[in-house]
Amino acid sequence: MRKIFSAFLLISFVAVASAQQKEQAVWLSTSGTYKVSKHWSLYWDNQFRSSDHIKYFRQFITRPGIVYNFNAHQFATIGYSYAKTNRLNDGIPGNDIKENRVWEQFVYLHRVAKFYATQRIRLEQRNVETAGKADVFSQRFRFYTRYMLPLIKKDTFNRGGYVAVQNEVYLNVQNKNKLNGSILDQNRVYFALGYRLSPKLDLELGVINQFIKGASINTSNNVGQLGLVTRL
Repeated sequence: MRKIFSAFLLISFVAVASAQQKEQAVWLSTSGTYKVSKHWSLYWDNQFRSSDHIKYFRQFITRPGIVYNFNAHQFATIGYSYAKTNRLNDGIPGNDIKENRVWEQFVYLHRVAKFYATQRIRLEQRNVETAGKADVFSQRFRFYTRYMLPLIKKDTFNRGGYVAVQNEVYLNVQNKNKLNGSILDQNRVYFALGYRLSPKLDLELGVINQFIKGASINTSNNVGQLGLVTRL
């Protein structure tokens, strides 16, 4: 675990140190699953994101999916995602950018000592709208890892407080030259305090450092996030 936390801190430091532009924002997130049978579930994820210093509503993302449950610890999902980004910062009202994605992912849940661990890989087929140009098709690979530590000592964690740390790296694997010209797209380091209200509901408050690799300028976005997670 010491090596994992050291890697998180190193990634965060490198991202912040290399960024040329800094922002602060607030995100609201709600996600969850609804089990319809032994092996099948529905998945959803909705996010609402502000602009720098909460000047306006910048981005909305919705991400529904269908989940196949191999067992209690391994899941595969295929889904669709729609993102709309308001670009008022360009000084042009109505200058919105839309993106449609198809995505596939695999999730593995397990225990590492006292930690509840999650590893996830995701592949996205992105159709990105560009201002005044033809849409760009690209594929992006994402690797996510998360460790959650309950603040109470019980074999089964059904209720109580917890702390969590996670990291996700985004890699352009196709047509990077039409985006930012780099394999690295972005990286997100996240630290959170949460409370499990029941086995089906978590409430979480955390901070994210989002490093975005730009074509000409990099961005370090420090985000406060409030999240709600359901398991129905």
